[in-house]
Amino acid sequence: MTTLIQMTTPIKMTTMIQMMAMTQMRILSKMETFTLEMAILIHIYCAECMFYLGKQSQLQQEGHCPEYEAEYNAKQSKAEGNFFISVPLQHQMKDLLECSDVVRNCIIKSQILRYNHLTDVCAGQKVKSLMYNNEITDDDFTLTFNIDGVPVFKSTNCSPWPIQCTVNELQYDDRRRNVLITGLWFGVKPNMNTFLEPLRDEAIILAEGFQWKNPLTNQMVKSSVLSLFIM
Repeated sequence: MTTLIQMTTPIKMTTMIQMMAMTQMRILSKMETFTLEMAILIHIYCAECMFYLGKQSQLQQEGHCPEYEAEYNAKQSKAEGNFFISVPLQHQMKDLLECSDVVRNCIIKSQILRYNHLTDVCAGQKVKSLMYNNEITDDDFTLTFNIDGVPVFKSTNCSPWPIQCTVNELQYDDRRRNVLITGLWFGVKPNMNTFLEPLRDEAIILAEGFQWKNPLTNQMVKSSVLSLFIM
């Protein structure tokens, strides 16, 4: 693939960049269609070094990259595809947990402590240790993340890179049916420091807890969320 890029003429390279930007915008349009009630956040990064510049809604229209000192224009960066998308996890978690069928079948972590054999992620040593030390309770949740490219083109190494998330306390079948998408990058392999910065910030907030209404009891519950990464 490196050889292909080196042999590509400037005109073809420009066309490839334009196609990447167009595909990125189409993906954004589709996500906005399917997540009308959730906030889709657009994050701009430096075209030269992929340094994270910030949320489009909070970013100055023009400025300089603090890392590379290159000039940027937020509107132009979006048009050229120099952005990625995030969907806040708290909204998705709240919608998921307020579904009675999902909550009714949740794994009760305190019951797993009675057994020594490994039956699921929640029966792992890390979760048990957190339970024994009273760092998490049955009202809290743990998340597992996966980040990988999804090759869709044979002619280029550009592809979508979703951040997928599962709630470990859900039963296995519910877990598979309710995979959460919290981020999406389209292009070559992302700079992970840039791509994960918004998720890192939200993970800190989620660890402090959020409130949701238990559909089985009609009671408000405050749950902390701890994140486990699998790259």
